[in-house]
Formats: sequence, C-alpha cells, structure tokens
Amino acid sequence: MGTPGTLDPILNVMKNCNSTSLNGKNLKADLETQIGITFNLSNDANCFAVAETKMGIIPDKMVGAEVVFGVIMGTGVGWWISGKW
Repeated sequence: MGTPGTLDPILNVMKNCNSTSLNGKNLKADLETQIGITFNLSNDANCFAVAETKMGIIPDKMVGAEVVFGVIMGTGVGWWISGKW
C-alpha cells in the first residue's frame, strides 16, 4: 500500500506524512487489525516508480532500464534500482 510518508522501521510509526494526522501512528498495525490481512507499506512515490517500472511505460520505451526515478509533485521522490527492491 502506498502512503504519503514512510513507516519508521524501528519505532513502527508513520513519519514525514503530508497527511499529518498519520504521523506517529502505527498505520500498518491499525489497518491489519481492522481489515484482518497482512500487507506491506511503502512511500507512495516509491510505489509509483516500481509500478511504472513493472507495468507502466518503462517496459515499452526503455527495455532493460536498471534505474527509474519518479517525482510526485507535493509528496516526494521515488526510485527503483534493478534487483534492489
């Protein structure tokens, strides 16, 4: 699931969210409890970069790209490096 911030891997709470009500909350645990399934969280810009790399224009226009850089104006920067995510 893409989020407008990041989950701190040590404290297990959201940080740097432009949706400020999420900051300091354990969004992953809260949603898993409410929905009843386990899932992964990542920054929305990273999700965008991976989606474009795997299912977007990159496979058609830049076959074999090893680095993809994406920008979401307002929420951040995402990246994907081949084999690293």
